[in-house]
Amino acid sequence: MARRLPPVEAAAHAATLGFHFLWIEMEHSPITLETLRLMVLATRGLPAAVFARVPLVELWTAKRVLDQGVCGVIFPFAGTAEKAARAAAACRYPPSTFIQGSAVGYYGATLDDRPLDESGAPGSDFLAEVCVEWEAKAQPVWTLGCRLVTVRTGLVLARKDGVLPPMALPFKLFGGGPVGTGRQYLSWIHVDDWVALTAWAIGNSDVVGIVNASAPEPVTNEIFSRALGRALGRPCWLRVPPFAMRLVLGKEMADCLILQGQRVLPARAIALGFPFQFTDVDEALGALLSSSN
Repeated sequence: MARRLPPVEAAAHAATLGFHFLWIEMEHSPITLETLRLMVLATRGLPAAVFARVPLVELWTAKRVLDQGVCGVIFPFAGTAEKAARAAAACRYPPSTFIQGSAVGYYGATLDDRPLDESGAPGSDFLAEVCVEWEAKAQPVWTLGCRLVTVRTGLVLARKDGVLPPMALPFKLFGGGPVGTGRQYLSWIHVDDWVALTAWAIGNSDVVGIVNASAPEPVTNEIFSRALGRALGRPCWLRVPPFAMRLVLGKEMADCLILQGQRVLPARAIALGFPFQFTDVDEALGALLSSSN
């Protein structure tokens, strides 16, 4: 549920290590159990990563339907992980490694500056509930002897895709600035580190269970906005008031996605020795937005 993750780059990294990378793109077509079974069968018992991307706009559309009293709408999303687990079980050679993509939204959105690692409790907002249900659906793969790794991804920063281009646009037009109070934390990660961490999780048998895929130094929206302005050589002066975001997106969606956040730390990755290339947000944004790149 992290927006615009880089499947081609991740697959290339995995291929160099002798692994399969299975990417489920839910934006384009429904995924059937038979499709997943064939995908997992093709791995022939080699380690494989299975990721599924769900557009946030579809999640919030489903939420609006749920709010109207219609039940069961959310199951098609969580059902993808369940189908993948069933597909693995149906194969003669189940994948030895099953990597599930989740999000730091699991911890809930707040203005609290309390640091959260993988032991943190789930939040109570809509996106947190989706993450909890999503992650639970993959648990049956443990019974197959698969190594299950759940990667809770933060805000992935990439030059041409994902959230960074629309975030940079107001700054390029000399109208950028912090959003809301600016106190909400952004748990970000450079796309190169996300790809490297995913490949590392596939190839390292010591990585089991939950792993936060976010940089070791999360920052507030205020700090991030000023760093973005510096990287682009633009001022950071026009603060976006909370009511404007709530007017456009609705209160709950605006609060969950933009006006609140999480201060997430990658404690497991650090403890197991993963070498982050980008730990400073100024360095990460500079590398991505430099005119020489």
